[in-house]
Amino acid sequence: QAGPTFVILQPPLEGTPGDDNFSEYRIGVDHLGFGVEDRAELESLVESLRANGVETQGIEMDPVLGKEYVAFRDPDNVQWEFYMAV
Repeated sequence: QAGPTFVILQPPLEGTPGDDNFSEYRIGVDHLGFGVEDRAELESLVESLRANGVETQGIEMDPVLGKEYVAFRDPDNVQWEFYMAV
């Protein structure tokens, strides 16, 4: 649970090819975005991702929204983003 939102992750359905990967070019989710309350949460996320060998550019600035965020991809290649909510 993330605040009032529940996120449920399940393994692929039976019969899914073992080498199947996520692609932004297929129908389905493009990416997941979550709001955080302060920059310390972003800093902690970057530290945790890097400590676990997850590739990230660290804290970046969204030029359209003018908000800081952290992006990374999960093992299925889905992009996750954590944005400053304020």
